[in-house]
Amino acid sequence: MKKVVLDELAKKVVKKFSPLRVAKVENCSLSLALIDGAYPYHRHNGDEFFVVFKGEITIDFQEGDPVVLKEGEGLLVQEGTIHRSRSQKKAYALVFEAVDLSYNMEEG
Repeated sequence: MKKVVLDELAKKVVKKFSPLRVAKVENCSLSLALIDGAYPYHRHNGDEFFVVFKGEITIDFQEGDPVVLKEGEGLLVQEGTIHRSRSQKKAYALVFEAVDLSYNMEEG
């Protein structure tokens, strides 16, 4: 077994919105994502859970108010919910989701 050091892994995540898988447990994946700017609106065929590791991110919803997450805070985005993540400054989030989760991009 190998210890996971998130600070060290964060140095390896150099491309924004291209998560690095930290671990796979059964059919779930834990990834570390660099969020810098805004990702396009999209939805998934399953739930997605964000936990901010460093910085601050906002989760925008096509319907409803945005949610600001600071370090140590998390949010469950339920299946089918149209959303996007964004940050004004470089931030890192841990993302929990099914290994076979699919993305459906939204127009506009």
